[in-house]
Amino acid sequence: MIRLASIVLFLAFILTGCFTGVESTPKITDKDMRRQRVTTTDEERFLSHIAADPMGAWRSGKQWYVSGPKVRLMMSTNAPADYEIAVGDTLTLEGAAQAPGITGNAVTVLNFTDSHGYRYDYRIDQPADSLSSRRLSIPYTIDLDVVARVDSLMRGNTYYIVSRLWLDQEGQPYTGKKFVPVRVTSVTAGNDIYPLRVNFIDPDGNIRGAFMSVGSDRSSMRNFDSIFSFTDPALRYKGITPQHWTMIINGEITEDMTREECRLSLGSPKSIDTLPGYGGVTEQWIYDDGRYLIFQDGLLRQYRK
Repeated sequence: MIRLASIVLFLAFILTGCFTGVESTPKITDKDMRRQRVTTTDEERFLSHIAADPMGAWRSGKQWYVSGPKVRLMMSTNAPADYEIAVGDTLTLEGAAQAPGITGNAVTVLNFTDSHGYRYDYRIDQPADSLSSRRLSIPYTIDLDVVARVDSLMRGNTYYIVSRLWLDQEGQPYTGKKFVPVRVTSVTAGNDIYPLRVNFIDPDGNIRGAFMSVGSDRSSMRNFDSIFSFTDPALRYKGITPQHWTMIINGEITEDMTREECRLSLGSPKSIDTLPGYGGVTEQWIYDDGRYLIFQDGLLRQYRK
C-alpha cells in the first residue's frame, strides 16, 4: 500500500508539474502591471488644491451650471409643471434658511433662482451650523467658481495631450491624437460625469476639447495628469524611431514594434496570456474591444485590429 501511494503521488507531481500551457499560466491583468509610485508628479500636483468652497463661504449671487434636467427632481420649484430647466442654464443662490423638519429636527433650505426667475428650493436634512465647514455638491449642477479657477490657471497654456478621448467642435466624442501639443483656449462647464471641459486648438488648427475632473470625489476619474503633460513625452522615449513615434501618435501599430511602443499607442490591455513554448515565450495581449496582439521575444508578430 505504501508503494502504491508513492506511485500515485509521483504521477500527480508529473501531471501537475510538466504541463505549463495556458491552463496553468495565470492571466496578468492591467492592475497587476501597475506599480505603486512613491513620488507625485508635477502634473498631479498642478490642480490638486482646487476644491469647492465650504458652505460657510457661500454668498448670494453664487452660481451653478445646470448639467442635467433631473435637477428639478431634487428640488421643489414654482416653475410650471410643463417647464423643463435646460442643460446650460444657471442656478443663482439667493439665500439659505433654517426650518423645522417633519420630525422636529432643524433642516436647511437653500434658495435658488434660474435664468427665467423661477425659484428652486434644495433641502438638506441637517441644521445650517453643522454644514458651514462642509463642501457640498448640488446634484446635477457644476460649481462655476471651480470652473473659473481652473480656467484662470490653464487658459493660454500649451500642454501635450496624452489622452485620445477628444471632443469635436460640436462637443461629440471621438478618438484624437496622442502626445501632440495643444493650446488651451478656455475651460468651461462639463457634464454630469466630468465637471470641466477643456477647450483647445490642436496642431492642425482645429478647435477641440476634452472632459476633465478635479478633486477626489467619484467624478475625479480624469484629472489633469491623466490628460496632459507639461513636457513632450517623446523626450522620455529616445529609442523609438520617428516612424514608430508617428504611428503611436495616431494610435497605430505594426509588426516589430516593442511591447512598450504598443502600450504607448493602444494603452494597456485587459489581460495578458503568457504562453511558454519551445521557441521561447509568447505573449498575447487582449483588449476590451476584441483586439489582440501576439509578441514573440518582446516584438509584435501578429495582431488583429
